[in-house]
Amino acid sequence: MRMNNLLYRMKTSRHSIYARLVFVFLAVLFPLLGLGYSVYNWGLQAVKEDITTSSQAQVDFYRDNLDRELQRIRLLQFDLFNDTSLNALEVANTNLSDYERDMNLKRVQERIVAIKSSSRYVTEVKVLLTVLHKNVSNLIIDNMSESDEGLIHAIIAEPHAQLYHVNGQLLLLASSSLVLTEDSQTPSAVIAIVLSESDIRQMLHELQTQRGSHAFLIGGKPGIAVFVDESQTEADPLPSYVRNRDNRNSGAGSSYEPASIDEQQYALTYGISKQWGLTIVKYVTVDQLYEKINHYRWMFGLYSMTALFVIVFFALLLYRFIHAPLTTLVKAFYQVEIGNMKVEIKHSRKDEFRHIFTRFNAMIGNLNALIDQVYKQGLLLKQAEFKQLQTQINPHFLYNSFFVLHRWIKYGYNEEAELFSRHLGNYFQFVTRSSSDEVPLEREVEHARTYVEIQAMRFSNRIRVRFDELPNGLEFILVPRLILQPIIENAFEHGLEDKQENGLLAIHFHKTTSALHIIVEDNGEQMTDEKLERLQTELSDSEAIYEITGLLNIHKRLLYRFGGQNGLSLGRSEVGGLKITLTIPMEAELGE
Repeated sequence: MRMNNLLYRMKTSRHSIYARLVFVFLAVLFPLLGLGYSVYNWGLQAVKEDITTSSQAQVDFYRDNLDRELQRIRLLQFDLFNDTSLNALEVANTNLSDYERDMNLKRVQERIVAIKSSSRYVTEVKVLLTVLHKNVSNLIIDNMSESDEGLIHAIIAEPHAQLYHVNGQLLLLASSSLVLTEDSQTPSAVIAIVLSESDIRQMLHELQTQRGSHAFLIGGKPGIAVFVDESQTEADPLPSYVRNRDNRNSGAGSSYEPASIDEQQYALTYGISKQWGLTIVKYVTVDQLYEKINHYRWMFGLYSMTALFVIVFFALLLYRFIHAPLTTLVKAFYQVEIGNMKVEIKHSRKDEFRHIFTRFNAMIGNLNALIDQVYKQGLLLKQAEFKQLQTQINPHFLYNSFFVLHRWIKYGYNEEAELFSRHLGNYFQFVTRSSSDEVPLEREVEHARTYVEIQAMRFSNRIRVRFDELPNGLEFILVPRLILQPIIENAFEHGLEDKQENGLLAIHFHKTTSALHIIVEDNGEQMTDEKLERLQTELSDSEAIYEITGLLNIHKRLLYRFGGQNGLSLGRSEVGGLKITLTIPMEAELGE
């Protein structure tokens, strides 16, 4: 009996909630612990890589900075050869007086002082003039010494070298002859720039940011080396290792590598300058580099046992009760952002999110109703205002035109009257047609040209007209009706009407890749600066309310049609009157 009860309990316990929770917990925990351990090791490797990457980036930064500085100094050095004073001193047979020679030497010295002051890495700059046997430096002008002769011999021996180590100094040498031929073994001038090893050492000292790290700079040739620790020499194991490595690898690229030297593990970071043959080396022992990381290894076990379960448990709860509803809400907002105004979200639990979701759905409904109302009202208002603007166009000149036609018929000017009446007929045909609010640009220009012909016949003895041809390819751009003729009418009425002689009206077309500019200008004298400023204010202030007539009429119609930076712009014409520019985008709709 007892055995049967025990078997029954064992069988039922496997299906209890407690057993299932324990099973799920163990099934989740063990894989997570294993994963956590893997992540921990991966994190250690990532930290190590970050350390090495940071160290490499730091070395590369100082290497690049030194490269740029040396290159800039080199450019100043070669630029000095173009100095007219130096060129005059280089030529042996130049008939210079003592005064001229001294003045040229002083000007060369001024250039040298400027180069010396331009960089922290420059200790001294000198120009050796072999023709005059002179040494011009930032300090003195004197005769050349034996050490100066050594500099000349050094550049003759290695004319294509970048850096030189002569007389215990690190130098940039350049001669006036880029190629030393057999006919000219001695250059006429040599520019020597002595580099500051103390400032280079200070730069290397700035590299030693990590505890126990050290840095030095070494070149491809013996003697070219700078150490932060002045007791260190090129014969020490590390510099020797680096020089041998550079010789084997031809100085290719920047890199990071471990190295075992004298039974000590080092982490070496190289910053190699191919141009100057220099290598900046930052090194630290591996134990010191990863010292702090190793302290955290023993903490992982304790942390994983005490914190992992709490983190996972709360993460699940937070995900279920907070993260999941928030994600649903964020996705709903994204749908609204991309224009989906029919989105609806639901929440089953009775908590704060249910209230938020309900209010969100109500907000979307209100927005839909508001957008529909505002859009329709705005569209109707814009259409009504557009129609109102079009009806305000009033061709005042027609009355005077009929009186002119009457006089010509009365006095027997039949040919003029016939041509004038045909122009008037074409004009009436265009302005009275209301079948469409838009016309091809070609027809709008033809109507404006007809109007100009009428006015030219009226004022033939007082006003000259220049009307350019419309550029090809623009004939079928659709534009609002009556946008060009009223501008020309404005020029006649407010600029040229009182001109008794030598009146001028010009209509130009300027085509760009993005827009067509129609320019109407006159040489009238009625447009004062105050009037021009007032008109410019009316056109630029879209919020203010002005009387919708004339130029503002056309400007608003163009803005309604094309938007953006189109419309009218006003300015003073080069011939003295008003200049109006009408802008139409090139991507405007084409008509048939």
